[in-house]
Amino acid sequence: MSQPNPTREIFLNFSTGMQVAFYIVAALASIVFLHGFYRRYKKYRRGRSENRFDDLGGRIWRAVVKTASNTTVRKGDRFAGAAHSMIFWGFALLFIGTCLVAIDHDFLRFFGVKILQGTFYLWFSLVLDVAGVVFIVGLILMMVRRAAFKLPQLDYARADAQDGKVDRSGYATDDMIFVWILLVIAITGYLIEGFRIGQTMPAFEKWSPVGWAFAGMVNGMSTDGLVNAHVWSWWIHAVFVLFFIAYIPYSKMMHIFTDAANLVFMDENAGRKLPGLPPGKDRGDGKKPVPSMHSSRTITGTDVGRKPCSVVITSNA
Repeated sequence: MSQPNPTREIFLNFSTGMQVAFYIVAALASIVFLHGFYRRYKKYRRGRSENRFDDLGGRIWRAVVKTASNTTVRKGDRFAGAAHSMIFWGFALLFIGTCLVAIDHDFLRFFGVKILQGTFYLWFSLVLDVAGVVFIVGLILMMVRRAAFKLPQLDYARADAQDGKVDRSGYATDDMIFVWILLVIAITGYLIEGFRIGQTMPAFEKWSPVGWAFAGMVNGMSTDGLVNAHVWSWWIHAVFVLFFIAYIPYSKMMHIFTDAANLVFMDENAGRKLPGLPPGKDRGDGKKPVPSMHSSRTITGTDVGRKPCSVVITSNA
């Protein structure tokens, strides 16, 4: 008896109506994202114009190297650097995998081409399962860091706190929303996989070790129970993913884009170009705005790889 071709049905157990509903919700999430992204873009463009497109290829390459190696995070905090590397690479591989699924299902199939099958699908499944574990571990390490280490850069005390009259709790809330959304997305991804595999337990799905292990735990459920659990976990996962996409430009998650842009367009000599203080003037308290700031520096308020202003000011106040 021939073995089944390793692959999977993307919308398993989904009616046409459910598939259409998903694409409608995905389109709405994309519109919310684009609106927020455009608002951020207009804000950043308020800065003074300056040509940072010289040696663009070299700038992009240096940004890619720094991003891939996580040097800007790791050199300031090795624990955070290790956790961030796990989150970054786990997320990157899962994102690439999701893009491949979309290309395969939403484009290539109309040309009679399928890439997610056979040996490629087996390695695809293994890499993404491992990436998901790395991603989850990185997120948990970041949560432990925030809860247990009590670092100054995590309490958001500011030099402009006005004796406690300014509430900065929203920053911490945004951080936790960010982490928990990603954690739920990762965990529900494994639930979907497990409930899907558990319906038929094809041997080739052993290449998805986490999904296979979970499928073995739920294999005793009825077929209807597995189908319903698969559909519900799929929708929960999809809602969180689409909320994540829509929420990005309105939250700290925007750093996915702004940090990349800042790495490309940063000026290594920016600090040397700032005007000096007038004679007889001291350093001051840091409360006055810097005029004519270049648009690339309005993206993050600091050069990538250096501590945020809030940390430096608070630590030295």
